[in-house]
Amino acid sequence: MNKAFTIQYYLTILLLLATQQNVLSQSNTVIILFDENDTMQVKRSSQSPVKENLENDVLYQFHLKKFSEHSTQHILRFRYSKYADFDDKFANKQVLYLKVSKSFLRKNKDIIITKRQLDEMGYEQAIESFKNASKILLIDKSDFTKKHLIIKELLFSYPNIE
Repeated sequence: MNKAFTIQYYLTILLLLATQQNVLSQSNTVIILFDENDTMQVKRSSQSPVKENLENDVLYQFHLKKFSEHSTQHILRFRYSKYADFDDKFANKQVLYLKVSKSFLRKNKDIIITKRQLDEMGYEQAIESFKNASKILLIDKSDFTKKHLIIKELLFSYPNIE
């Protein structure tokens, strides 16, 4: 119960700091709304050896819009796992996984990043924002119930640099 109060308090403070235009630059926490389709994909690991050790691995991918016919498609990847790493598993320190009322979405719409906003932001700016974020939280529409939604902490998978 204390953990839920702390998270609610933290998110309330974020609301006070955030504006609709510069959410990422004003806050170290990013909240992303995920709705699976052909440009937003989820891959759940079922046979991975990592699953035995980190549990519940899920890869979330955002395919950002191409801005010209010569540009390459950019993909942002995030990973959800019950534990951030093996040390956290050993210490039983789980990442944030919080069940909240659906009203959270309506009340916090100004600080929640959508796919459209990621496209407008562009790949490079999105990468910088996620690298600088202290926490990246995700709301997956497939986790919605009649009255609740789940907020879960993600780990950003840095792109390969060639």
